[in-house]
Amino acid sequence: MHAQDQRLLLLPSAKARYDSQSREGAHGCFDCTRKIVLKEIYDWINSDDPESPRNLWLCGLAGIGKSTIAHTVAEEADAAQCLGASFFFSRDEADRRNP
Repeated sequence: MHAQDQRLLLLPSAKARYDSQSREGAHGCFDCTRKIVLKEIYDWINSDDPESPRNLWLCGLAGIGKSTIAHTVAEEADAAQCLGASFFFSRDEADRRNP
C-alpha cells in the first residue's frame, strides 16, 4: 500500500453513503413521482454544454424531499456505475451534522 493510501485511511470518516447502514430505512422517490425535478437533474448530469454549472444545489424547506431526491439520483448513478461519491448529512448523527 502506498504511503498516501495509508494516510487516507487515517482520516476521519462518516458512514454517510446513500446506502450505508446508518441510513437504514432511507429510500428513493416512489415510482412516477418527482419526474420533473429528476429530469432536470439528469439533464444537468448528462449535459455536454461547457457553460453548464459544475455544481447543482438542491435546496428547499425541511421535509420537502431533498434527501429522497438525492438518494434516487445516487442510487441510479450507482446502478449505472457512474456514481463518484455520495454524502448525506444528518442532524441526528454527530459525525454527519457538521460539514
